[in-house]
Amino acid sequence: MKHSLTSFLTSNRCNHYKKLILLLLAFTSSINFTYAQWQRTNGPNGAGQVTCIAVSGMNIFAGTDKGIFLSTDTGTTWTAVGFTDTIITALAMSGMNIFAGTDIGVYTSPNNGASWSKITAGLLSFQIGSLAAMGPNIFVGTIGVGLYRSTDTGATFSPDYGGFTGGNVSSLSVSGTNILGGTLGGFVFLSADSGTTWTEIDNNMLSGPITSFAISGTNIFAGTGGGGVFLSTDTGTTWTTVNNGLTNTTVTSLDIIGTNIFAGTNGGGVFISPDTGTTWMAFNNGLTDPTIFSLAIISGEYILAGTGTAGVWKRISIRCVPVIYASSATALCQGQSVTLSDSLGSGYLWSNGETTQSIVVTTAGNYSCNVTSCRNTSNILSVTVINIISLSGSTTLCQGESVTLTAGSASSYLWSDRETTQSIVVTTAGNYSCNVTSSACGIINTDTIVITVDTLSCVITPGGATVCEGDSVVLTSSTATSYNWSNGATTQSITVKSTDNYSVIVTDANGCSAGSDTISVTFHSNPPPPTINQDGNYLISSDTTGNQWYLNDTIISGATGQLYIPAQSGIYTVEYTNGNGCSSFSAPFNFIFTGIYEAISDYSFSIYPNPAGNQLTVVIANPASAGKQSIALDIYNVIGEKVFSSSLSGVYPDNFGREGRGEAIDVSILPAGMYFIQMKSESAIDTKRFVKE
Repeated sequence: MKHSLTSFLTSNRCNHYKKLILLLLAFTSSINFTYAQWQRTNGPNGAGQVTCIAVSGMNIFAGTDKGIFLSTDTGTTWTAVGFTDTIITALAMSGMNIFAGTDIGVYTSPNNGASWSKITAGLLSFQIGSLAAMGPNIFVGTIGVGLYRSTDTGATFSPDYGGFTGGNVSSLSVSGTNILGGTLGGFVFLSADSGTTWTEIDNNMLSGPITSFAISGTNIFAGTGGGGVFLSTDTGTTWTTVNNGLTNTTVTSLDIIGTNIFAGTNGGGVFISPDTGTTWMAFNNGLTDPTIFSLAIISGEYILAGTGTAGVWKRISIRCVPVIYASSATALCQGQSVTLSDSLGSGYLWSNGETTQSIVVTTAGNYSCNVTSCRNTSNILSVTVINIISLSGSTTLCQGESVTLTAGSASSYLWSDRETTQSIVVTTAGNYSCNVTSSACGIINTDTIVITVDTLSCVITPGGATVCEGDSVVLTSSTATSYNWSNGATTQSITVKSTDNYSVIVTDANGCSAGSDTISVTFHSNPPPPTINQDGNYLISSDTTGNQWYLNDTIISGATGQLYIPAQSGIYTVEYTNGNGCSSFSAPFNFIFTGIYEAISDYSFSIYPNPAGNQLTVVIANPASAGKQSIALDIYNVIGEKVFSSSLSGVYPDNFGREGRGEAIDVSILPAGMYFIQMKSESAIDTKRFVKE
């Protein structure tokens, strides 16, 4: 958003929602470079897109997608002054106060950015599209909820609907007591009483979102994202497009000084109109990044441009803009010539090295002139010497697209693909030229046009996923320029936390789009937490399979059974994993080791020798009861793994002469260490501990 010469240079000069527009539009442009007139400032270092610029005296504030930066020496040095990880959408100055719009509301600083506070009185965490200041009146344009105004320098805000019906306010501009507001929908509103009442003045004549304004007397210029520049000379009653020479109509910003109007574009760099919008020409000498997000004129002597990737650029002597004039048509037959003359000044240096005011050109090329007295470079003028082929679009086609190639006016045509019409429609890659016959130039072979077909494809990795509740999965698209996911995300990778089908449409630098297959992501519920029960010195999980035991939050290697026999006191937990790979933990269980648990039963058993060598003998002391039941014998290691299983079969006297049942067990295959032997009948269970030597 831009202002007239009578408006304060401290008012709002940026609009984050230009970026939203630019992401929806793919644009390519051929930029010609001559002697450098644009100079890159020293930053801001670490910033990406310079979305907006605000100026107060010698203080230049740059709002970026990495926060706010300040320069007090016209760009020689930059210092971060707030929001180092925040996207700044708009800036405005009111006296010593600076206001910053973000994606989550408005912040203010009374001390050049040294400290910031969020404005909450009347403003929620809105997305901010634009800001403007008119003395104590501060205007905030939001995305979705319309316009807000403060009449006390930002202390409090209230909705300012007084006829302003647009909900997505993308641009605001102040001129005297008048203020203009533009919306993403292409509507323009005017207030002549400091924002108290508003009147819609677009009359449905503008197209595209309104990105910026420039005002000169009764002339109101409106920049749009796709429709170029519109002009009203009757306070908005009527509007006309003024795009002659403006080869890129995605206008992101406007500024004006005298009769010179400057337009920043997405992909085409900066354009200048020296005749109040009648004609436009490229103004890019030395500018390496043609993506312009913001413009600001400083002291009427130089202009700043905020770019997409290369920081802030500066160009001086903007009041004096020389223009090249040609003595005849610049489309020449072989052997012909044209005289190019610069319009003003003294001290000339042409791009071909000549130093006179006029030069005679016989060869094709792009010509410009650096005028020393003007400290500026003239527009670039293209001269062609042979019959040219014009194109209806780009030489790079997306799959399924076509381009029309048209040869210059002649009496007959013979194309390299054997067509004989003046124009041909091309859908396949290849080299195309035309043999033409004309009365002026005779038989001429045109330059060769190389047509390529963009075979963009889209892949998502991973190709599907099964995830547990509470987890997430990252889906990543193949590399492109922009991304449009089915869930609304616009980044290359997205983090998915819910069950759904996901897909993405990508667009590359050529403007070609491709869609991915649909990827299904399924989130499974975690199982109910298991419980731990104690049976003597045993710990038992409530789940029969899928267990993993832990002691003091450390995994117990190999302890995966339902039963675990602890060898020491501590805090035990068990993790249960179901068939979907999802798991849950039990509550901590405080186990106190007290030795071998002796079960109370109508029989008991003894073992010897202990420690054992290759053989361990088991004797039941009360066979009268035990002999009536089936008795199982199992041996476990210290992590609860069953390493031996059998049943008793013999009857032997015990050490006291009583009849007993016993059996010798071969334990020679067991490694040395501590083991637990368990006897289990239908009515009782008993456990002993022994050591294998």
